[in-house]
Amino acid sequence: MVRLLFWMSLNQEYNELIEPELESLAELHGITPEQFKLSHYRDENGDSEPVVEDNEYNLKFNDYYTALVRGEEIDDKRIRKSQQNVFYYATVPSEEHAIAMFDRSIQLKAIIDVWTEGQRYSNILQNIRTQHQHNVEQTLVGKSWCVKYNCFNAKNDTDKLVAILEEMTEVFERAGKVDIKNPETKIAIIENYFDDKSRNLRTIYFGRYLRDRSDIGYWWDHYALSKRPILAPTTLENMLAFIMANLALVKKGSVVLDPFAGSAGSLITASHFGAVCFGSDIDMRILKGWGVAHHNRNLPQSGKALSNMHTDTADLPTHIYTNFKFYGLTTAEMLRFDNRYTVWRSMGALQNCRKEWVDAIITDPPYGIRASAKHRRLLHDGTGNEAVHCLIGTLLDLAESMLVPGGRLVFLLPTKNDRWEVQAKTYCSHRLTDALHVIKRDKLLVKHLGLQSLTGGASRFIVVLEKAPTPISSTEVEFKN
Repeated sequence: MVRLLFWMSLNQEYNELIEPELESLAELHGITPEQFKLSHYRDENGDSEPVVEDNEYNLKFNDYYTALVRGEEIDDKRIRKSQQNVFYYATVPSEEHAIAMFDRSIQLKAIIDVWTEGQRYSNILQNIRTQHQHNVEQTLVGKSWCVKYNCFNAKNDTDKLVAILEEMTEVFERAGKVDIKNPETKIAIIENYFDDKSRNLRTIYFGRYLRDRSDIGYWWDHYALSKRPILAPTTLENMLAFIMANLALVKKGSVVLDPFAGSAGSLITASHFGAVCFGSDIDMRILKGWGVAHHNRNLPQSGKALSNMHTDTADLPTHIYTNFKFYGLTTAEMLRFDNRYTVWRSMGALQNCRKEWVDAIITDPPYGIRASAKHRRLLHDGTGNEAVHCLIGTLLDLAESMLVPGGRLVFLLPTKNDRWEVQAKTYCSHRLTDALHVIKRDKLLVKHLGLQSLTGGASRFIVVLEKAPTPISSTEVEFKN
């Protein structure tokens, strides 16, 4: 087992999904939470000095939201975005496991084997002399190398880097030639500063990069909406779709269902990971692309994908299968029906077969902007909370009956931002509580919750529920860490 540093990207839209994605990727690769031991501490037991700011806003996002689901009255002490620490230590069986996690992750920026850390370079140099000569021998002596210097919450200073390298000369004196483009060893020097008025140095990490974005790039951009031949108004944002697939533990051979498929954005990402995909929607216009989908006029009229389809963009059909064929993915099986009167075949009547057969459900139910008049008319429901509760109730019923034990439901749940109470000088959380109370079910455990802020005072939760192996009491909702 090795303890490594996971450097996450601080995306303002998905910052609350950093820990959920990391923990899900670990589980996907067979690492239990007890083994993974995700924290901001290098010491697995958390006995070292903390690398988080000492202030009252230190409550994890997931802990706060799950307390609201339980109906607890709790002060909003969530970590503020400006104070969020994106450097996490975790324990994995091998470096190969960590690299596999990185290659699948959307929010991971780099993985670093930290040799030592501290607040002074003199102390770091002394630690390398006394404790890490074997690292120097194995990774630097006679090998090509480069240094990647980064300041988090501060500007990179090239002149300062020169001074640092001069101070650390003895570490590199037996190293091979410098190779910026393709080195055998990439040394990491990262200065992590507090994001406040003081801009004080939090800590310095010194070690070796195992993997960073320059190694494999942002591969999911290949599926960006701007690069798809057919566009529709209901398509799930590309980056979020891949994060949701990771949260759902999708892997090769997984059976994935989207009961509100729309233009099948979630199923495209699941198919990329080798899943067997099924979907449905109540609106035939969306499935067929009648009047709602259109060709991407900005897509180049040449390229490998289009040449394989033996046509240009303007001649492609606008139904949902086109994007699957464009990317060379196995197409999803699609049906048109109302999920309240599901046509999915029950396997309970078959001898020696379980009823549950779906490994993951990933969906963005069509409420709010996505809820067209056609959707609402076919659902025979109104607008507002009534329609939302109807859709979520239908979705949860489906998950309870079709997910295998341990299978996951990942979906988006709308809410309004909490309002600021001037007299109490605090946020009133009843709006979040009202939104979250609908997800309480006997057979579904709350695994992860993250909030994404939208425009116009609206927000939405990314909800991850897991099918319980046995029914549990609705008054005693369990939450897994």
